[in-house]
Amino acid sequence: MGEGASTGAGASAEADVAAASTLVATPPALPALVVGHVVHDRARPLRHRFRNRHHAWLVEVPAGRREPQTVPGRLGAVLGRALRLRAADHLDAGRLGGGLRGDLERWLHRRGVELAPEDQVLLLAQPRVAGYAFNPLSVWWVLRDPAPPHNPLQHPQPPQSTELPRSKCRDHSTYCVVGGSAGEGDEDGEGGGRQVVAVVAEVHNTYGERHAYLLRPDAQGRSSQDKEFYVSPFNDVEGRYEIRTSLTPERVTVSIALHTGDPAPTYGDPAPTYDDPAATSGDPAPTSGDPVGTPEDLDRDPAGGAIRSAPSTEPLFTATVTGRPHAVTPRRVLATLVRQPGGSYRTSALIRAHGVWLWLRRLPVRPRPHHPEDSVR
Repeated sequence: MGEGASTGAGASAEADVAAASTLVATPPALPALVVGHVVHDRARPLRHRFRNRHHAWLVEVPAGRREPQTVPGRLGAVLGRALRLRAADHLDAGRLGGGLRGDLERWLHRRGVELAPEDQVLLLAQPRVAGYAFNPLSVWWVLRDPAPPHNPLQHPQPPQSTELPRSKCRDHSTYCVVGGSAGEGDEDGEGGGRQVVAVVAEVHNTYGERHAYLLRPDAQGRSSQDKEFYVSPFNDVEGRYEIRTSLTPERVTVSIALHTGDPAPTYGDPAPTYDDPAATSGDPAPTSGDPVGTPEDLDRDPAGGAIRSAPSTEPLFTATVTGRPHAVTPRRVLATLVRQPGGSYRTSALIRAHGVWLWLRRLPVRPRPHHPEDSVR
């Protein structure tokens, strides 16, 4: 950035806070392994639904070229090198340096949002496994403390103990990040919430392209955004997304509903549901016509409170990723990888398999327009 941008960073940061959403988030202890499900539901012209197990990492993105820590502690050093979140797999691919945070800072700056040095940046994504990374959806949160910085000359505070509360940490060798700030906290993620300055939804398609959307969610975590990117070969770039995000110590959820003006009737026989037997928990799946779930519902509903509409405004397509965050330990990581092997390879294969099934059912393929790389720069 230019010199003028640097000198005005303080005033711009204050302006961003004023313009930011009223949403407040309290993230879990970081890094977190979010284990849950992904649900896709196509309403028309051919009904098709699947629900599979899913896991992703929620990490804090450090400044500079350093990569986020995926597996903390000495025992996780080997796993951490094998499970990497690299700048090359996101946004501008680290083209201008500065790592993941540098790319995000430049992307936000071009869209009128200044990333302050004290802002916390979180990323929800699957790491690179065996040299391959594919994230249909990665989500970035920019969190900021709404309170003014403490002035020790005006309000002296007693010295704080730096002793690690070992009784509250599952792994005594792990340095925790809790409640949206770095420090020695408990594993339940207790702590004060932070204001959500911006949410960035980064979408990848199977053609090697990516696109990022800047979201300004309301107090309920809801936002709306015009569709600008070709993702599925069976959808064009028309329509509007209704997006809902939830970031709590108990659950992380992202739900996206695509609304279009096409009232095309459903044809053909109902498609079979491709539910993963191992993912079934006995809870009811999301259905059209139900109201949007409350935060409490997110903890009970395996679909994580997916956005739903009345039948007259039923979305063309709905995708929900939801899971429960867990403290990252080598044992938990290995257990998750055994239950859900393959990582990005599995995700990519499942998407292509369902695409082939829809193609065999003669669902029309829409032409893919040229997509400029400028959308992620």
